[in-house]
Amino acid sequence: MKKRYIVLGLVALEIALLPFAGTLLHKTDFYADMKALAKPQRAIHVKLPPEPGMTRYMVSANAPFVVTAEEMIGQFDINIYPSGEINGKPFGHNAQAPGELKACSLTETLEPRAVYRSDTGTIAKDGEILSKTVLVEIRYEPYYKPDLKILTENKSKTILSAQSCEKSPDKAI
Repeated sequence: MKKRYIVLGLVALEIALLPFAGTLLHKTDFYADMKALAKPQRAIHVKLPPEPGMTRYMVSANAPFVVTAEEMIGQFDINIYPSGEINGKPFGHNAQAPGELKACSLTETLEPRAVYRSDTGTIAKDGEILSKTVLVEIRYEPYYKPDLKILTENKSKTILSAQSCEKSPDKAI
């Protein structure tokens, strides 16, 4: 008889604590991580016609994105333009800067390396795709043709980051 009261008491306690558990989960990073997993990450990009030593992409992403490079050893200078005009059409008026606007990376291997990692996606407000797009400009030595890719943060977790130019052994001392 007493066992039944103990079990009923524990069940009642568990039911009484459910609202508190929901509030606790909502306020933790666990809840934010689960919410992020529910929405697939997307980074839509269009490669603009390349020029010697420069490749440009128009990128619209709902999550952080990564620019990777392979098949080249050397320096990459990355510039992010959150808004502007391309071919007479405005872009980026509903976009946000996804992270640093200028970055410099050095690759020391032909293997894939992340030369730029954004902190956030590009979308600040809803609107047409071009309005949520930023321009990513990547400069490198003109005689190289690196294999560049734009990936979502989830698809690039195993790719190591390239060395920052500021941490270059040549600039030490």
